[in-house]
Amino acid sequence: MTYYELKKVFVKTSSKAALGALLILLIVFSFFSVNSVNYVNEKGETEKGRTAAASLRQEKEQWEGPLTAETVARVIRENSRINQSREARSEDIREQNKAYSKTQGYEDIRLLIDSAFGGFGGFDYNRINSLKAEDAELFYPKRTENLKDWLADENGGAGRFTKEEQQYLLQRYEAMQTPLYYEAADGWDKLFERLPSLLMILVLILGFLVSGIFPCENQLKADSVFYASFHGRRKAVRAKLGAGFLLVTIVYWAAVLIYTAAVLGLLGAGGMNCRIQTAFISWESFYNLTFGQLYLLCVAGGYLGSLFIAFLTMLIGAKTKSAVVSVIVPFILLLIPMFLTNVEVPALAQIKPLLPNQLVQINFLVEEFNLYTIGSHVTGPLQILFPLYLALAALIGPVLYRMFRKAEVK
Repeated sequence: MTYYELKKVFVKTSSKAALGALLILLIVFSFFSVNSVNYVNEKGETEKGRTAAASLRQEKEQWEGPLTAETVARVIRENSRINQSREARSEDIREQNKAYSKTQGYEDIRLLIDSAFGGFGGFDYNRINSLKAEDAELFYPKRTENLKDWLADENGGAGRFTKEEQQYLLQRYEAMQTPLYYEAADGWDKLFERLPSLLMILVLILGFLVSGIFPCENQLKADSVFYASFHGRRKAVRAKLGAGFLLVTIVYWAAVLIYTAAVLGLLGAGGMNCRIQTAFISWESFYNLTFGQLYLLCVAGGYLGSLFIAFLTMLIGAKTKSAVVSVIVPFILLLIPMFLTNVEVPALAQIKPLLPNQLVQINFLVEEFNLYTIGSHVTGPLQILFPLYLALAALIGPVLYRMFRKAEVK
């Protein structure tokens, strides 16, 4: 019966079109992820794509290793030397590009230096130009010092977090093991760049695919016969739920693995065990995760979000007997929070990190400072999101089954 329910979904022209659109999106996303890598060669010419990624990785390999004060000092000295070169001082753009090509190897470390000495939430790309090699000793202490200054500021964290929450953030910062280990992680960087958009579209497509599982018999005017059969309200309901679960699982993991294999296969998977703080965009994050761990959280969150939205879609479809209504409600649930990003309401600011759309953009969530105090325990939204939506997704199945069992008694 489960096979029959799956077959009913995949024989539809609209379902085939949705899967075809998903395949095209995977190709487009993979193409742009790979071709968004830029490399400037020694002639000052810009290269793109796989060969550019390989050349850039080769340059960065020279700086691979523990990111110690000595390494930071070496970057500051090398940057100063290149800035004094004839090419860097030239007014000709091509000559300037030649100078820039010599800085690409340590570009990631330079951005971290600019972030560390730029203050909390501040960034000045040219900050490194005003530093001396002796300042390298302050590289890691500056990170914690910047957080303390921000937490003491009434316009910063002082008016936002309690003393317990401030202490929690400081403990998370101090728990980060130093020195960090640096390795080129451009493949992961480009993978995360478009992963949230892909997961969001994937969740919406999966919701569309399962939307007709329960209303199907009603549309064919066969519901009275189907559900009046001996197994209509028992095995048939379980088969529909099983079909929805299998459809989400197969399509979701196939899409995610294809995208991952395409991007990392072409750009490289180096840096998987490096801390996310080695990427300047996550330098201030209080989540001490590696790129590999963050990836697992992202795809697990997307899968949980897909299951929740799919089961919710099936529940609404069973209740309303309308595939259109069952698609619209989850669609609104996912997209409305995106329009509330710039709405400054304190109560809403606490709710937004726990909305279902956050499950598909966890790599953005780990860059933000959101905390919750439950009793005497301080935690981040990640520790709440997963058990919350796992419980909700698990609850919908029994609710659906009970709904049809009650109808049978009547």
